[in-house]
Amino acid sequence: MSEQLSKHERRQMKIEQRREAKLKMQQEIENKGGMKKYAFIAVAVLLVGAALYFFAFVAKSSPTGNFNTAGIVFPLNNIHWHAIPQITLCGEEKPIPTPGPGLHLGNTLFHTHEDAQIHIEGTVAGPEQITLGGFFDNIGVKFSSTEIMGRKNGDICNGVPGTVQLFVNGSLNAEFRDYVVRDKDKIQIMFE
Repeated sequence: MSEQLSKHERRQMKIEQRREAKLKMQQEIENKGGMKKYAFIAVAVLLVGAALYFFAFVAKSSPTGNFNTAGIVFPLNNIHWHAIPQITLCGEEKPIPTPGPGLHLGNTLFHTHEDAQIHIEGTVAGPEQITLGGFFDNIGVKFSSTEIMGRKNGDICNGVPGTVQLFVNGSLNAEFRDYVVRDKDKIQIMFE
């Protein structure tokens, strides 16, 4: 025996079928919208990650450009460089002035600590900020092509007139005050 539906019941059934179809369509749209939202978030995360990688690794090693004809370049970010100065007067090694423990002598960018090394810590805008003459000015030591620590060219040293000489990493250097200090430099100033 087959049941027959009334006109009203058939109408209600059609309305219910349309409502279910509409709900199904809305869920599909929401699912697609959700997928778009997750895709957008994933792309944004990738872009942020790429930017962080660039600034953390690529920009760190990229130079700002040549500041002078010697082709000296500096990183875009802060640097923390050290150089070792050694001063010898008439064969006797003389230490540079140093501050007390935990302090620095010089300015924030260009100074020394109790370790008696040259420290360059910060952002360098140009080579003129980190010259050897600037370092010695910062720590109160007279230095030029004609004078170091009170000894002047022509002063007697071991029975003969002495002169100031500058060696950087073992090579004679004629830049004296204008020499731009670099990381790991071994700077030897001699009066002999």
